[in-house]
Amino acid sequence: MSRLEETFARLRARGERALVPYFTAGDPSLAITRKLVVEAARRGADVIELGIPFSDPLADGPVIQRATQRALAAGVTLARVLELVREMRGEVSAPLVFLTYYNPILAFGLKAFCHTAIEAGVDGLIVADLPPEEAWASASARPTRPPWWASWPTGSSWARRSCAWWSSTGPRPSCCPGSVTSSRG
Repeated sequence: MSRLEETFARLRARGERALVPYFTAGDPSLAITRKLVVEAARRGADVIELGIPFSDPLADGPVIQRATQRALAAGVTLARVLELVREMRGEVSAPLVFLTYYNPILAFGLKAFCHTAIEAGVDGLIVADLPPEEAWASASARPTRPPWWASWPTGSSWARRSCAWWSSTGPRPSCCPGSVTSSRG
């Protein structure tokens, strides 16, 4: 059972909700991001979400867009965030989930990203601009770990039903760790 599965099973058994803080990785610096993540875990965060800076964050609001711009200006890259996760994984037992766009993953190399993310200790992946209809093509040929499928509340009813079915009873292809999330319907 993965860290995400264990966390949500524990919360479900207690009838509790998850505390999931979000940090834009690298804002204001990677060193401070590390301190924030470690402290959030120490103070009881159930899952920690790290936003991967991207030059065109269309699904994000103005606050996260500005945080992303600051992180990019400081030289933060997907590779550096993956290294940060690898370095702090021993200090943080809470699941770490990336929120990103598909372009940085493709630029890194899909297969290389999946392997590196798994090795670094990334537990989940939310791809804001990758609908579930298109995710299977990417997921079916990727290494290890089944996906967690999710959809935004504003996603189409088809996307919500499909994600619920695939997450609970559907076949589980080998793929990247974590969630494949749709913000489109």
